[in-house]
Amino acid sequence: MLNRMARWVIMIALLAGCRQLAGLDDPLPGDGGGSGGGPYCYGTGLVQVCFDSEPSGDLVITGATIDTNGALGCATDVTSGTLGPCYVAASTISVPSGQTTLASGNLALVLVATDTITISGTLDAAGHHQGSSSPAGGTFASCQAGTSPASGTYGGGGQGGSFVAKGGDGGDGGGASGGGAGAALPTPTALHGGCTGHSGGNQGGSGGRGGGALYLIANTSITVDGRVDVSGAGGSGDGDNSGVGGGAGGSGGMIGLDAPTVNVTGAVCAIGGSGAAGATGSSSQAGNDATGGVSACAPGTPGAGSGGAGSGGAGATNGMGMTGTMGNAGGGGGGGGSSGYVRIYGTRTGSGAIQPPP
Repeated sequence: MLNRMARWVIMIALLAGCRQLAGLDDPLPGDGGGSGGGPYCYGTGLVQVCFDSEPSGDLVITGATIDTNGALGCATDVTSGTLGPCYVAASTISVPSGQTTLASGNLALVLVATDTITISGTLDAAGHHQGSSSPAGGTFASCQAGTSPASGTYGGGGQGGSFVAKGGDGGDGGGASGGGAGAALPTPTALHGGCTGHSGGNQGGSGGRGGGALYLIANTSITVDGRVDVSGAGGSGDGDNSGVGGGAGGSGGMIGLDAPTVNVTGAVCAIGGSGAAGATGSSSQAGNDATGGVSACAPGTPGAGSGGAGSGGAGATNGMGMTGTMGNAGGGGGGGGSSGYVRIYGTRTGSGAIQPPP
């Protein structure tokens, strides 16, 4: 749980009032109009934010879930007709080693520090195919659906989620065609999450959620010696009928790191989830989420087909998701999700894993 000081910092820093301005090229100047002498403005890249009062205090997040729908007092704003992110601000922000902080909810999460941000544990806004998964900012309305898989004696595999690259197509299930992944999206001009994979044919396994959206801003430096993860979820292999197609993997989401120095010796991951296998009976093997801990961004193992069913395609670390394989005597495998998007504003140091490369 966040300690009392952390909760106080969030409320003071965020309820002071802020406005979010996106898509500007230069730091915003203070105009002296805020109640605390502000505005106090931060960010040089895609997201820039101003506070009426300067954020202060040291925020140490220990094993909490940050709900961007407002449960912890996130400040939100409306710009250009769309909801802004959830802002969490302080002087310094850290996730200690051994701690995992989940970011969930409809809004993207933006951490703002007037000094430093250090992620030594795990900051997780990834999709997860096991259990309920609602990564922060992971619902994006402009994803391209592609072509749904066909149904028949055997269902075709679902198509993987497409972000800045195309997801993997689903494998055919006998004579039933697999789903065709939607077109890749343009380079993002706003902060948003990834795209969901699609269900297999014959009411087949469900697709994995796309990864969420995280953005970190610090005036001095950002250090990641742990893991920042917005990878997509693996597809499900559980269907309602025999001969179903496998569910597809979701695409990776989006990460922005904005500071004069960005030191990455851990892992920054926005990769696709892997597709599930098709089925000969009523269930099959699911695709898996991303792995690699603090040293790598590796796609999870795709679901392995058996008894003539197709196998899932692997999620992508940098580019297109892999196509699911055809099922000759079972459903087709689901496609893998495409990689997401990572952008660094500032000087990068360290030799940690960043996938896809910024």
